[in-house]
Amino acid sequence: MNTLDIFLKHWRRSVLLMIAGGILGYGASFLRPPSYQATAYLTTAIDYSRTGSLEELEADRMLGIAEDILNSDGVFRQLCQERVSCDPGEIRQSVQVERTIGLWALSVFSDDAAEAVTLARGWLEAARAVLLERQTHALQAETLSLQLEGMAVCVQNAVNGNPPAVCSGKDLDTLLADIQAVSARIQQEQLLSGGISSAVVFGPLNLDHIQLRNLRTAPGLFTLLGALAGLFLSALLAILRPAKAEKISGTLQTAAAEFSDDGKDGA
Repeated sequence: MNTLDIFLKHWRRSVLLMIAGGILGYGASFLRPPSYQATAYLTTAIDYSRTGSLEELEADRMLGIAEDILNSDGVFRQLCQERVSCDPGEIRQSVQVERTIGLWALSVFSDDAAEAVTLARGWLEAARAVLLERQTHALQAETLSLQLEGMAVCVQNAVNGNPPAVCSGKDLDTLLADIQAVSARIQQEQLLSGGISSAVVFGPLNLDHIQLRNLRTAPGLFTLLGALAGLFLSALLAILRPAKAEKISGTLQTAAAEFSDDGKDGA
């Protein structure tokens, strides 16, 4: 009998092995520890009335800078301020940031569903607060830049001997010292802004829209895999059976040949 004949002959064994494998797979699916993913969403957009027309790459970079802030130490430290035994480094290992155009998805992974939702909500609050704080520094840098431009005009006119009224009472040395001080403040504000643009608009804080997913593999998949494993085992047995029979037959033939040779020698 060939392998297929043996497999078909023992179809009941195949069915029983598939059922047993399915039952074992179904039970194994509940042995894995639960894992949850809680996701909070932050919407962003660009105020083109402030920036004018932008290339797609420029707009993408302007929005993409927010990712560094969302994953920054400042955000996670603020998240841990009101929590006991909270380590920003450990939280960083269990979070993920994804962006689809102007929508940021802040995902937290945890074995506890309530803990995941709480962390995702807290992360969204802390991230938005830090983003707005950084944006305040960006606005201050822009204001100082306008002031610096006016001071540069004062210097130019002072050099020409005709300073405007707004610069009256200030000599050239004083203006140059003021320009140096304002330039230093601009650099400091730009550093504190984290590169975020004042033209980026953040959507309202929606703490109720937290999506929770159970990441544990569905029992149906484990059941199917167990049934397939049972089918594979049945096929393996069908393959091994003729090989075993051939081995036994070969052994018997060898023994018969040796016995025949011994008989001839005795004769």
